[in-house]
Amino acid sequence: MSNGNYLVMVTNTGGGYGRWKTLALTRWREDSTCGNWGSFCYMEIVLGDPAADIAHPAFEKLFVETEILRDDQAILCKRRARTPEELTPWMFHRLIHHRTSDGHISYETDRMRFIGRGRAHFASG
Repeated sequence: MSNGNYLVMVTNTGGGYGRWKTLALTRWREDSTCGNWGSFCYMEIVLGDPAADIAHPAFEKLFVETEILRDDQAILCKRRARTPEELTPWMFHRLIHHRTSDGHISYETDRMRFIGRGRAHFASG
């Protein structure tokens, strides 16, 4: 779906990605056997050129910074500029919920702590 500037794609397995004009917001790679790339309840933020992310994803990840805003129940994301002329894109993720059993929501922005190398934690549940 798109309004001409913001585009969201969601697969039948719940994966997908977001783009703002030509800027990739989240990472996604099509894999019909797994269907495990895209926007889930964990983030692989890009905020950069999709082609550069495909060519060098590990390098591109070095420029993404996140900050948890607990009072707003959101995660603020930005891409550090590599040069003084480069624009600095920002975005935020916010989960809106009705209630949790203890009234507490947890957040984690460290990919390794949350899903592990090769998604080992995510895959095991």
